Amino acid sequence: NGYCTGTFIGPHTMLTAAHCIRAAGGTGSSGGSGLMMRVSGQAPTGWRVPRNYGKGGGSNYPLDIAVVEFPHSAEAFPTSRVATQASNVGDRVEMVGYGLTRHHDGSTGGVRRAGSNVLKMHDMGQYLVQWNTGDEPARASPMPGDSGGPLFNADGDLIGTVNEGSGDGVRSGGRLSYMGAFVDVNDPEIR
Repeated sequence: NGYCTGTFIGPHTMLTAAHCIRAAGGTGSSGGSGLMMRVSGQAPTGWRVPRNYGKGGGSNYPLDIAVVEFPHSAEAFPTSRVATQASNVGDRVEMVGYGLTRHHDGSTGGVRRAGSNVLKMHDMGQYLVQWNTGDEPARASPMPGDSGGPLFNADGDLIGTVNEGSGDGVRSGGRLSYMGAFVDVNDPEIR
């Protein structure tokens, strides 16, 4: 719908955020019609979100992921490898997005942006990175429109997808900083 990013993990299989599927008209946990989404002109044939996503009225951030299938007659998209194990706090990570908001480098929506950060936390099925507060302009952080976008480890393997671009306030040393959150693709419920 122009407000999300995705990562192909197979020639016709993409990961994105479940809230992107809902925003694009997808309802329920799976389906094939009514989804207002196109990649290179191709409409998906179906999608899946975790069973418990959206249950209980909460945002369910650790479950905010969707698998979207495209027709096998469509072009085969370049793919990313999915990591086979979790990363550790302190590891350097790379993120990519096509967000809609102006970034520190002056780019705007629809333009590929990539940058690095460091894992600050790994908890409850999510990775957290420190938000770019302007103090470190080279630090990449998720922007609006990056939802569903990839988080890669140092080997270039996919370890997470963006689910929270606005971040959660965390007080550290008397100062409020922000975190960007990513679904851990190796969390047992997500796998």
